[in-house]
Amino acid sequence: DPLKNIFKKKFGRPIHDCLPRTCHWYATCTNTPGSYACTCNPGYKGNGYYICVDVDECSEKPGICSTSNGWRGCKNLPGSFLCTCAAGFQSTGNSCTDIDECDRHFCSQFSICENHPGSFTCTCKSGFTGDGQVCADVNECALGVSNCHPQANCLNILGTYLCDCKTGFSGDGFACSDVDECAGEATCPAESTCVNTEGSYHCNCDIGFAVNGRRCMDIDECSEGACHSQAACTNLQGSFTCSCNVGYNGDGIDCSDVDECQDSSCDGNATCFNTFGSFTCVCSTGYEGDGFVCEDVDECNSSSVCPPNAACINVEGAYRCQCNEGFIQCPVPNHPSWQLHKAFQLLFEAETVPYCVVN
Repeated sequence: DPLKNIFKKKFGRPIHDCLPRTCHWYATCTNTPGSYACTCNPGYKGNGYYICVDVDECSEKPGICSTSNGWRGCKNLPGSFLCTCAAGFQSTGNSCTDIDECDRHFCSQFSICENHPGSFTCTCKSGFTGDGQVCADVNECALGVSNCHPQANCLNILGTYLCDCKTGFSGDGFACSDVDECAGEATCPAESTCVNTEGSYHCNCDIGFAVNGRRCMDIDECSEGACHSQAACTNLQGSFTCSCNVGYNGDGIDCSDVDECQDSSCDGNATCFNTFGSFTCVCSTGYEGDGFVCEDVDECNSSSVCPPNAACINVEGAYRCQCNEGFIQCPVPNHPSWQLHKAFQLLFEAETVPYCVVN
């Protein structure tokens, strides 16, 4: 053997046992009687002494990784090979089995995982959006895609939403109807009327009352001049009355003066003067009194009523002067006593003051 001779010349002894680096580094040395043998390791081929090359099992042994066992292909390795499984499968040594990715929680907790041979799918649950492996909550309220009633409040929660009827409405949130508060829970003052509105109510104070906070207060119509200026106003709870003053006719809202002189109680010898709301009685000339009772004035009690040489005669409501016996009544036009008569007129402030002269 040439190698043995070379070895003998170099080391001074023949090779007859296995020493380090006797064989190729991918070979195994076996001692034999008086010699040795080098054999390439499994997966390698060559003479074992100075050459061992990798055996490509994948190309030299077609079908070594049969697809019938679930293998996808063969991968050559130094001194060996590896049967590879398709994506979604795992090796059990002799074959490939499906990987249940759903057990390994590849999907989001908010998705539905479906395992398939060699694969899986993730689908976000209702109320979420994404690719299944990442799912984000859908805010149905903000997007306006909820089925809440228009009179309901929408509350977004994880994966869904809640509908709650607004105050003044009742229902499950998907259907809401108006609550008639006036039929039950409304709290209106006694002096008001309850008016139901969409989702609420309000209290209308009755006529004669005005709202004051949450109360209905009586309106003092008298202070607002509801009656005529010539009427007496009486305020009542929620109302008022008007009564025309004495001397006026009407309903109190409108009052007109009564002409008492049309049917007065004045004396027959008095003159009635109508005034606003009343009247006065004035005794006629020649009478005295309060107008309701008038008595004749005896003018003859005054010594200056008649001129000299004349007697005073009292008559109803007046008097007359009568010349004494032996005298005649003047004036007579163009008589010498005419100028004296004019002087008596001025003195007694009368138009027909007689003057008595000697007959």
